[in-house]
Amino acid sequence: MRVNSLAIRWLAVLLALCLAAPQLLEARVEPTHGFDLFSAQEEVQAGQQAAGQVSRQLPALPDSDPITRYV
Repeated sequence: MRVNSLAIRWLAVLLALCLAAPQLLEARVEPTHGFDLFSAQEEVQAGQQAAGQVSRQLPALPDSDPITRYV
């Protein structure tokens, strides 16, 4: 019975530390500024082409058009 109470105490301490300092658990990743293969305009064009292809393959309901929905 003593082992269980010791394990529960350690678990409680660990949980308290995780709740008290969640910033310690966050990932600290710095993005690198490497070179891009595509320009911003090429990326926009590729995204528009992909959106058009998805619209053709998976037709949406008539009232789900994002442009006409808010007009």
